[in-house]
Amino acid sequence: MDRRSLDHTSPLLLALVGGLAAAGCSTQSHASEVPDTGDAIPLDAGDAATGETDGDAGLGDAPADARLDAGPTACLRNDCHANEECGSCADGHTICDPAAHRCVACDTSTPCTSGSGCTSFGECARAGLTCPKDANGLPTVTCATDRDCAACDPLHLVCDVTTRSCVACTSSLVGACQTNERCVADGCVPECPSKCAKDDDCSACGSTGSPAHACHAGTCAQCSTTSPCPAGSACNANGVCVASCGLDAVGGCTTGGDCARCASSAQQCNAPTSGAGVCGPKAASCADVAAGAPVLPAPWDRSPNACSHDGDCAGVGVPFNVGAMLRELTGQSAIGDATIAYPISVCAAVTVGSGASNQACGVCVPCRQDADCLPIGVDSLPGLPFGPAGSLQAAVLLDQMFGAREHAIHMYCRSVSAGYGVCAPCPGLVNVCGAP
Repeated sequence: MDRRSLDHTSPLLLALVGGLAAAGCSTQSHASEVPDTGDAIPLDAGDAATGETDGDAGLGDAPADARLDAGPTACLRNDCHANEECGSCADGHTICDPAAHRCVACDTSTPCTSGSGCTSFGECARAGLTCPKDANGLPTVTCATDRDCAACDPLHLVCDVTTRSCVACTSSLVGACQTNERCVADGCVPECPSKCAKDDDCSACGSTGSPAHACHAGTCAQCSTTSPCPAGSACNANGVCVASCGLDAVGGCTTGGDCARCASSAQQCNAPTSGAGVCGPKAASCADVAAGAPVLPAPWDRSPNACSHDGDCAGVGVPFNVGAMLRELTGQSAIGDATIAYPISVCAAVTVGSGASNQACGVCVPCRQDADCLPIGVDSLPGLPFGPAGSLQAAVLLDQMFGAREHAIHMYCRSVSAGYGVCAPCPGLVNVCGAP
């Protein structure tokens, strides 16, 4: 999938089509930040809708977290940008190291108490304490308490009293882990991995109403060969359960009944005089499409734009409330509204009519393939859905959704009929999906 990202300077849209893809599962790393790779798609300002939200909204019903305080301070232990994001941290880690984005106990302006010194990692260690390492960079300290590990790096500050070694975490001490990580075998691992080998790897992915507990083609998804979809739907190439469209699940048909379960209910079997047909709009000709016959399901069902090539679709977009969709996908009721416009910038051949009038019409659609649906950056969506930029509210909400990773929603092309589709969020929301 194309790894470029859409930012707020371009019109954006997260599509909510039919059954929603599973959400809320993210993977973490210890990198301080992932840079925006740019290459945003522009859209004429006149086509972009603007949204409004209550800029004074509080944290609302944001899920409780042991490292989160909804007051004037919080504890974003491994994803901080300002001191107030460390104010609620335990063990005196109330200073934000802006370079490492970690909450630390000391720095050049806030020294340790007498008898201890500040390490290069911002930890207070007793005078003379060192952290020797082996050839692999692992501490060789034999510890009895956490204090014996205080001179080590942030991923080796906890003493495993069973092995007497300095480690990243234990089941009860997870301060070194990101918000969306857990401790396994003394190490921090993502609650929902970006890659999986079996369904069990995905047990913590998704949300209650939209789980992603199946390992499909190496990524956590809604369904897989070992976790089939309910009757009447099929597992698509991205691991999402979708209603079967046509005889081949992607729009092939011989009768109108074959198209009854396609994403757009206003579909029929558009077939030539002889041979198999394609599920498509209820239109006898391209003139009917131009007159407004629906080609795409809601919310994409605006009057179609005719085209001969992709360039004809530049500047075409559909308004959509991204904030409302994120609230539904994540359960974060504190996320405000953010209405943007998503580009419908691909020219697809849409088959209409039957018999002698059967023909292909060029129509602007969101996508033909996954690569047409770019990741969407959310840091500066219009309407401030996460709260004022740089505010504690925004920092807390973004940390709960993404941890310290890139703030982007990953998308794939969900088929509407043969040759075209709409962009929808990946099952893991912040994890990349797509057929290998």
